[in-house]
Amino acid sequence: MSNLVINALVHAFDDRPQGHMQLHSHLTADGQGVEIVFRDDGVGISPANQKRVFDPFFTTRMGQGGTGLGMHLVYNLVTSVLGGKIRLHSTPGMGTEIGLSLPLVAPHPA
Repeated sequence: MSNLVINALVHAFDDRPQGHMQLHSHLTADGQGVEIVFRDDGVGISPANQKRVFDPFFTTRMGQGGTGLGMHLVYNLVTSVLGGKIRLHSTPGMGTEIGLSLPLVAPHPA
């Protein structure tokens, strides 16, 4: 969760005096998992960047201290380690929503 918040603080509210972030969670209908939704009302992500946001070393802040690994780490943790799914929805100028679908129990490593 910290990577999601840090990315929002760095990217979503660039040159804006204020903004909002929301975090919601609930059990899935079958009781076997949890849904976590992180949402901001920041600048949003362009369609071209949405396709690359989880790629390793992708950053829009090259040379400004960004490594481009934050969202890649989130993706790998959610999908590979925790056995979940991640989705991204963003509208430029309207903000970004990232949804995590996680099982209540992580799969055992092979």
